[in-house]
Amino acid sequence: MGNAVSDQNLQLSYLKTRLNMFLEVLEALDPETAELEDIDRLIQMIDDLEMKYERFKKDWEKKSLSGFFSRLKKMYNESGEFKKLLHIEQRGRES
Repeated sequence: MGNAVSDQNLQLSYLKTRLNMFLEVLEALDPETAELEDIDRLIQMIDDLEMKYERFKKDWEKKSLSGFFSRLKKMYNESGEFKKLLHIEQRGRES
């Protein structure tokens, strides 16, 4: 297999390309002459596409959460509120 795709735009492009490939294979399939192996191949293509989607989705969620926490931390650090919250929390634990 090729290299892992980590950029969200490239991942989306990959999924679109694979979906278009599936649609082309489906359109080229003659219902009168299709065999069980042809149907199995279509099912395998969909399974592969779903697996990639789930893997990319996890990447997107991870990046989204990471970005959210980075922005939150930056916001608190810039305003000094984060330090105040930590101080209040520590005082609460000491009580």
